[in-house]
Amino acid sequence: MITPISSTLADVGVTHTTVPRVTFQDTNIVGNVYFLTFFRWQSECRDAWLRSAMPDVWDRLRTGDARLHVSHWSNRFEDAFGATIGDRISVDLHVQSQDQSQDQDRVLLSMEVFRHDGQSRSRLASGSMTLRIDLDSSDTTRELDDSQLDTQVGPSYVMRLQTPVDRDLHAIDLLSWQGKCRELFLEDQTASIMHMVTQRELILQTTSASLDWSRRIPERDQAVRIEMRLESLKCGQMGVSFHYAIDQPGESQGVPFAIGHQSMSSKHMAGANLLPCPLPSELLHALREYTHLPRLIGKIEDILRFAEPTRLP
Repeated sequence: MITPISSTLADVGVTHTTVPRVTFQDTNIVGNVYFLTFFRWQSECRDAWLRSAMPDVWDRLRTGDARLHVSHWSNRFEDAFGATIGDRISVDLHVQSQDQSQDQDRVLLSMEVFRHDGQSRSRLASGSMTLRIDLDSSDTTRELDDSQLDTQVGPSYVMRLQTPVDRDLHAIDLLSWQGKCRELFLEDQTASIMHMVTQRELILQTTSASLDWSRRIPERDQAVRIEMRLESLKCGQMGVSFHYAIDQPGESQGVPFAIGHQSMSSKHMAGANLLPCPLPSELLHALREYTHLPRLIGKIEDILRFAEPTRLP
């Protein structure tokens, strides 16, 4: 009989550390560590912890006799430009709490990513993950409240996956689609902004990212749609949400199963320094097409009046 996680861990507070190095594939087009890399490092640390602390659980996961389900995963990025290729990175995993039910274990993890510089280290990101091990892999029930999945109808940038899902989805898949969705938006709606980003004239720095996964898991051969909506806006900062749904042919709305959030800051290089700057006007004009909330429309128009006093009445 498999040993449940809650029984394996004698005390809350178990820690585990992995030490990767930054490679070329970890960076994005402007040379800093891509936001998804922090999630991948944390995922690798989690897997290493499971393998070493609970080999029987890991074997069941590896053979498909148990399922790992991530219901929440979030990160706040404190220094996106704090690491470069070749730097030594450590990921600290700390078990915060655990709760055992009849056939599944739920564990809350906190995870921090550090850059090492000699004898000191600086924190780059801090995050948390709620995971559950379903010891009965045939059980697909979930306990999360679906009320968090916003089904409001409003303007949104829609990205449909090119092909239906052909394998079991993982949280890292959904997080990677967030990056793809926002980059497609820039390419489709603001070509000059994408050029500025590639030339490092503008840096849209991800400051936080999160994912909450509901109980509805898309089956294989189902298509997935992601809708990106503007949620918050300041002069040089913006927040967007990502709504994931199983796409239904011929229907305007699919079946929601997850929601994500990201916050981004607009910055530019001034010599060797990275400084805040206003969001470009072209981006604001594009964003105005994808929100119907009066408070956000008002903010966009206020910023544009300041930036382009001759173009708005």
